[in-house]
Amino acid sequence: MSPPASPAGPVSPLPPRRLIRTVVAGLLTAVFLAALDATVMATALPTIVGGFGGLDQYAWVVSAYLLTSTAVMPLYGALSDRYGRRAVLRLAVLLFLLGSLLCAGAQEMSQLIAFRGVQGLGAGGLLVLATTIISDLVPPRERARYQGLIGAVFGLASLAGPVLGGVLAEYEWRLIFLLNLPLGLLALLVTERVLRRVPSPPRSARRINYFGALLLVGGVACLLLTATWGGRTYPWRSTEIVALAGSGVLLLGCWALKERWSREPLLPVSLFGRPTFAIGGLISCCFGAAMFGAITYLPIYLQVVQGHPPIAAGVLLLPLMGGIVLASLIGGRLITRFGRYKWVTVTGATLMSGGTLATLTLRVESAPEQLAGILALLGAGIGLLLQPLIVTMQHGLARTQLGVATAAGTFLRQLGGVFGVAALGAVLTGWLSQTVGAQVVGLLREPQRIATLPEPLLTEVRVAVVDGLHAAFAVATGFGLLCLLLTLALPDRQIGPRRAEPAPSTPAPAPANTGGN
Repeated sequence: MSPPASPAGPVSPLPPRRLIRTVVAGLLTAVFLAALDATVMATALPTIVGGFGGLDQYAWVVSAYLLTSTAVMPLYGALSDRYGRRAVLRLAVLLFLLGSLLCAGAQEMSQLIAFRGVQGLGAGGLLVLATTIISDLVPPRERARYQGLIGAVFGLASLAGPVLGGVLAEYEWRLIFLLNLPLGLLALLVTERVLRRVPSPPRSARRINYFGALLLVGGVACLLLTATWGGRTYPWRSTEIVALAGSGVLLLGCWALKERWSREPLLPVSLFGRPTFAIGGLISCCFGAAMFGAITYLPIYLQVVQGHPPIAAGVLLLPLMGGIVLASLIGGRLITRFGRYKWVTVTGATLMSGGTLATLTLRVESAPEQLAGILALLGAGIGLLLQPLIVTMQHGLARTQLGVATAAGTFLRQLGGVFGVAALGAVLTGWLSQTVGAQVVGLLREPQRIATLPEPLLTEVRVAVVDGLHAAFAVATGFGLLCLLLTLALPDRQIGPRRAEPAPSTPAPAPANTGGN
């Protein structure tokens, strides 16, 4: 006689491990696309600006994507808890593909910026839901191993983006967005079909606090604009920046009050009373600032200081990518093997801090071997932190809270990254403006033009950029050391058994799966 069906839903006709691998393959494709498009424009923008014009809107092509993808992350977590993972994932993928198609057909810079914002609305959901769905499918102790794959793909996409953007821009920059369509449709097809055969997790009965979501998105958007425009588009003490910063603080203050007294908060304040959640959130924020700051400004060293073209610079960054991928996989397996996450995160924070500190030794004439060692050290630290922090914040939570917890961790990491990149950029541009002038700062967007400067000026500029990068990387090191101190404060707790919890002996009949996982 066949065994009874699981109370969570019908038994899948596929073996569980094969089913999980199929779902993970589709989710990893979606994560790769979302992470890739956050960095792919870095080397393609000079070509696009050359065709469209609009140098004054240069940074907005990247900022629009980061702004919308970061701001909507908490909303996606709540929506998936309420309406089911499959339906919300479908919405995110379709928004991402729509934005990609519109970007490919853009005829001017303003259109490209607006369509990148649409693309970001979908990308924010892809990054959140991939981790959440994996957390639904496997028991807590197994999550780190599978989510280590997400960390590896995230690191691969973050470093492959600039290289791919440079290559495609030489032929046709619109291919950057058109290539998203077949890969995105494949991810949608795989996850849509397979998730129908996966038992649905219990849904949260609470309604979505849309007014609270509006306050949160508005407040975050104002602060992100403050970080993006401050010291670049407008002076830090200008009326525009002060107004944006004040509006952001006011809106977030109203959101906190609304959440505090709401019966159905978007992000329950009670979660921050849990040490693992609260400390994990702070670590995620500092980690994002150090990681994104270092990854964003290392290509400047390679292209501006050492004069490598984009493709060669991408090859030289391979040790960083390899460190992230290997450490993500190893860290996930260690947590699964021993059932503890604290010392993996402590080791990761230590290595990352050591890597950012070692960047202060880079000089104009630094050998490739020295750079490779620094990048491998930095990559190992990033890989050991990338996904275990999500596992940390999920620890001890009910399945109906996994979406909110995952969204909060990813959101705080991205938020820290945006502010970290802005902080390092402000330090670098401020240093260069004082040493070699504001005109040279503008040339950082087109590294190939710096190589054409006459020799005495070229050497002066490269030395000034190295010194400015040292000041910027010192800020990243500060974030890394703060991250290390916070990981030491994490409770050292056992995650749980590797096997799933046994089903009750008298299961209730499962409801029909209409909304999707």
